Amino acid sequence: MNKHQQTVYGIETLIYTLLGITPIIDEYTTMNERLSIQPDARPTSGERVKFGVMVAGNQGHSVTVGTNGIPLIGANDHTATDASLYGPLPFAARTVDDDLTAAQRELYCLRKIETLEGINHYVYYGLRIPIDTDTVSVSKVKITRIDETTTQEDAFIPSNANLYPEIPDLSDEETVTASNVSIKVMANVQVTLTEAIITEFIEAVKLKFGGDERYGVMSEFGLCTGVDRILEVDGTDGVINFNESIATQIYAFAMEHKALYYNTQELEIVFDIGNQIPLYATESLATAETL
Repeated sequence: MNKHQQTVYGIETLIYTLLGITPIIDEYTTMNERLSIQPDARPTSGERVKFGVMVAGNQGHSVTVGTNGIPLIGANDHTATDASLYGPLPFAARTVDDDLTAAQRELYCLRKIETLEGINHYVYYGLRIPIDTDTVSVSKVKITRIDETTTQEDAFIPSNANLYPEIPDLSDEETVTASNVSIKVMANVQVTLTEAIITEFIEAVKLKFGGDERYGVMSEFGLCTGVDRILEVDGTDGVINFNESIATQIYAFAMEHKALYYNTQELEIVFDIGNQIPLYATESLATAETL
């Protein structure tokens, strides 16, 4: 199972940011396009692209029947070129005459009007992630693959050898190839789903799926970058200002399985938004050609 998968769009945004350039957002790469919410909006030079929006879906898992009829849960992996979830779910849905309060709306984005059970609703597909720098954990780990099923993890601490690297001394019969060792930068971000957020989510899912709360499963998560833009939109009491997320791209996918219809209490989920880099080793040309 590929539990964490960074996207090519996330890497591209990082490069633009490092260069101080406003990211160019390609067509067919945003959750806005998938959900038809400000699909053509793009960041301007005065707007900042930042990390901080989560989307979730319920099609990141598969089920097979095991021994004695026991359901076995598997993962439907995402690849680095995927730009959307398989099955996006709304975090909240309110009838147009009973929208979320202004304070509640600050938690959400990716807002649109949808007809659910024959009634128009304001539906919110994005949840804002408050980034508490005091709780974000960043570390470097050396991962050694022992065999097909076993790995060993050790803290990676740079040494003088890293500061003064030696040029590989290759013979004519050797080449450089990927080794069984990778270095991973782990960056853990904690997301708290409060009882109120979970309750809104379950009610929204029930509206979308004919009252059946069993669809209230989060099994795929998209951790997104985007641009905050204040828009004038329709609200229960007339036109309101809403802080929308435009050009919302999935920076990384995370595969978890949370059956929230079983859990109405507060839930904390820790996501790793880091990345892994394979190291290299020398290998004989004969062995490399055989592989």
